[in-house]
Order: sequence, then C-alpha cells, then structure tokens
Amino acid sequence: MTDHPTPPAPMPPGPHPGPGPSPDPDAGLLDPVRAGSPAEAATGDPAFLQALLDAEAALTRAQAAAGTAPEAAARAVTEAADAARFDVRSLALRARACGNPVIPLVADLTAAVGSGAPTCTRARPARTSWTPPPCWWPPAPSARCSTT
Repeated sequence: MTDHPTPPAPMPPGPHPGPGPSPDPDAGLLDPVRAGSPAEAATGDPAFLQALLDAEAALTRAQAAAGTAPEAAARAVTEAADAARFDVRSLALRARACGNPVIPLVADLTAAVGSGAPTCTRARPARTSWTPPPCWWPPAPSARCSTT
C-alpha cells in the first residue's frame, strides 16, 4: 500500500490572509492553467509591453542608421525602453480612448527619454508607396484620444 500525504483541511469561508493584493489586475484567477507558467511570462502584459518598446527602440535605431534620427536619440530611446519603467495598467486604460496602446505608450516613452534628448533632423515622409484612400482613417490621434 502506498502512503499518500494527508490532504489539507478545507479552509473555512471568508477572507484569508495572504501575501497581499497582486500588483497585476489579471493574476490568473480565471485562468489558473496559465498562471505562473512560461506561457504567461512570454505572452502576458509585461512581455507584450516590452515587445512594443523593443519595436519602438528598433525603429529609432533604424532611423538613425538611415540618417533621419541622431545616433544619440537611438541610444536614449533604447535605454528608456524598459517595461519596468512603465505603468501597464495606465497604458491599458488610456488605450481605450485610442483603440490601441501605442499612442499613450509613445507619449510615455517620449517623456521617459526626456526633453533634453536629441530630436530628429528630418521629418518622416508624409506619404508612402501605398497611400490610403481619403478618409480611410479618423483624424490625428491627438484629436481623438488623450495620452495622459
């Protein structure tokens, strides 16, 4: 006969002391299979935010390589692009007004880089090889949503 550990006694109803409130509003209560797993670490909000920041930093480095942004700007953006410096919850709440998190993220990343950072020397071309039809997209984001 195999010895099995005695299961813990059921907890009485009511609140139970624990480590405290989770800083993550989606702690996995409704998806316990994902909670604490490598999949959660790779696809959760912090990982998604870091991927967005990595893309913004890569874009700035590419602009510097093409000569449309100073190297110092690429270094400053790359250094500031650390997800731990940003409030994921605030970005999510502000993204509601715009329909995506990039608009408030770029505003926060710009603030994180600081006003003393170098600026681009030339503006990005307004038109690309594919130009959307007129009225394809709503007015400029600043007219539609708040980044603060």
